[in-house]
Amino acid sequence: MKKKILKVLGMGLSVYFVAFLAFILDLDGKALFYLYEPIITKHFDDMPRKDMTKMPYEMNKYPKYDDQI
Repeated sequence: MKKKILKVLGMGLSVYFVAFLAFILDLDGKALFYLYEPIITKHFDDMPRKDMTKMPYEMNKYPKYDDQI
């Protein structure tokens, strides 16, 4: 019985220590920055986008909303 309690306590302390190191060293942020961000950046940089600077700007043209009387 004592061995099981010590084993569970040791496993709990190990998990706590790993979580503490991940927090102190910001490992989750580094993983997102170095592993996830390049994939997402490449994906979104390759997407076609409409050039917003070529749209005409009309001063008095507003959409009609249903709540306006």
